Amino acid sequence: MILKEERKDLGLDPTRSIWWEIQDAFGPEKRGRPPKDDLPDEEHTETLKRLKNLVLATEEAVQNQEKGVDISPDIEMLEKQANSLAELGGRDRVKKILRDGLGFVEVEEGGAKVWKNTTKKRRNIQATKHFVSFKLGETAEKASDNFMAMLPPSEGKQEPFGALVDIDIDELINQIRRKRIAPTFEQMMTIVQRARDILEEEENIQCIDPPCTVVGDIHGQFNDLNHKILGGSEDCSERDPAQHRYVFLGDFVDRGENSLLCMALILLYKLKNKDNIIILRGNHESRITNTIYGFHEECRQKYPHNNAEKTSSYSGKPDSEVWTRFNGLFDALPLAALIGGGEKPDGTETPSIFCCHGGLSPDVQYLYQILSFNRFQDIMPKGLMADLTWSDPGTQLGYRPNVRGSGYLFGQDKTDEFCRENGVELVCRAHQCVKDGYKYDQDMKVVTVFSAPNYCWAANQGAILLLNEDMNREFYRYGATEVPEVTDPEPISDTPNNVYFKEVEDEKEDEKEEKEEEEQEDDEK
Repeated sequence: MILKEERKDLGLDPTRSIWWEIQDAFGPEKRGRPPKDDLPDEEHTETLKRLKNLVLATEEAVQNQEKGVDISPDIEMLEKQANSLAELGGRDRVKKILRDGLGFVEVEEGGAKVWKNTTKKRRNIQATKHFVSFKLGETAEKASDNFMAMLPPSEGKQEPFGALVDIDIDELINQIRRKRIAPTFEQMMTIVQRARDILEEEENIQCIDPPCTVVGDIHGQFNDLNHKILGGSEDCSERDPAQHRYVFLGDFVDRGENSLLCMALILLYKLKNKDNIIILRGNHESRITNTIYGFHEECRQKYPHNNAEKTSSYSGKPDSEVWTRFNGLFDALPLAALIGGGEKPDGTETPSIFCCHGGLSPDVQYLYQILSFNRFQDIMPKGLMADLTWSDPGTQLGYRPNVRGSGYLFGQDKTDEFCRENGVELVCRAHQCVKDGYKYDQDMKVVTVFSAPNYCWAANQGAILLLNEDMNREFYRYGATEVPEVTDPEPISDTPNNVYFKEVEDEKEDEKEEKEEEEQEDDEK
């Protein structure tokens, strides 16, 4: 990464990580929405070819300088290439590569702005070279057993759900947290649609500044989410999600009984302050998985009058419209997050933490490869998304097949390599139930955070990771939350399911009364 004092010299915000600039520059193009200043195909290709030549020439100059070779004759050539490139279309993105990838400096000379080469070694030269080659189609995305070639095409933007209704976000949050009353079907559809609209604009990797709280698996355990994770009980300091930043590592649904309440509450906070709630995709945010482990059936039971007529290809039962819409939202969830990388008051750089649900992938050496991936599809058993959501840390070297059937066991050598190449200090992930709620592996280069206590009666503790402004770590651990009494004594119709069955009971009662009246009339006759 560019050192912070160098970023000041370049006129860049010293508190922002290089990956902010990369995300701003390249994120939109590979995700199906047009960048702000894209180029025609032929011109774009020509620009990339010239840019690649500049990358290779800069890399060679840096290597020669390290060997003590006088590179002054090469400097003029590099600067001419840089200035020629900056005059082409798409200049904003080209300039970001010149500054942040290759270490050029834009200065004013003779009343005009020109690019000067600093010839200082940059860690991003290699990553920039990979990215440009990828854009030119010279390096294909690798995948185990070529399974990526079998992936379905991107589902793109999901068709909006009918007429959305007006919702009072604060009122719904209060209704869910204090009374455990779920939104109506129309309200839920509105929440899902509006949240997906926000998620579609987010990049595959979310860059986050501390302080923040990192949350692992929740698995439908609403009471723990409500009273422990979100700071709603006396034994946990208040962390208002409207004011405090949260990073959720995925697996919100399945196993527990209240996946819908968990998702509704988290999405409402996302709508309230989208920058404070970062939601990543877990392996259970997938049709294949959440059909089996409870979410599909929960949607069918709690919204039965909105089930589809056709039989599902996943479960053999009719799908719920709610389940269908939620899985469309899951397709839009980002895959990873990068926390930190800013500057402390003393001028030193804060460490960076890479977050995902599962772990590392043999298809990802640089973060560029995640940024350029098309995530708008279901998670297949093989490929980059499967690895990021299914992989686990292992004790062996290299990568080995995971006994789960998807993802890999990644060794410490691969963790060290990934951290070194991307300027990351720690890999933070979830996915595995651990006794104390968190666990360090691989010489404390990997930490597992699991936030669902007593998961499937395993008697484990839950934990969340608290990061302060200096990226100092503190773990808050807790046991399972006893179900508190509802504060409102009114009769609870806590889900549309209860509302539905109440309507059915009322109809039966009316029919019974009508029948009794008819019998009375017959007796009188």
